[in-house]
Amino acid sequence: MFIGAGGTGQLGFSGSTIYNAGQIALFPNSNSILSGGTNLVNLPGAIISGGSNTVLSVSGGNFDNSGTVRSDGGMLQVSAFTWSSSGGLGKFKAALTNSIMRFPSGLSVPTNATYIFSGPGTTQIQGAGTVQGTAQIACMIPTCSDGMKEHCS
Repeated sequence: MFIGAGGTGQLGFSGSTIYNAGQIALFPNSNSILSGGTNLVNLPGAIISGGSNTVLSVSGGNFDNSGTVRSDGGMLQVSAFTWSSSGGLGKFKAALTNSIMRFPSGLSVPTNATYIFSGPGTTQIQGAGTVQGTAQIACMIPTCSDGMKEHCS
């Protein structure tokens, strides 16, 4: 699924729940706004990707990230009213050295969840941040002898 009109366009959803079981690719220079109680569920193994000035905003709803949110170069801004991870593990990856994963309105790591922030790029959390679960930063596992290497990909 491709979301965002590209250029200076904007795509909005209101009062619904969107389940991502595959990949949502946000077009460069686009705003995707989920508002009015819209919830976004990024399921385990699913990917939301964007970069080059893309915005994903879950305004007034919940962002349940149990998959991967990835900046593929340039800036991807992600904001949500509330955060959760029903699968217990959510990943945020700045995939390239010029990638910026920005959280302009802060970020909350929910209870009983682990959020992994990885990649060679930069992660910026602006505003308030709350960690009630586990925030793992700069995941670097050189061997997989502990069986956890798949969490960093």
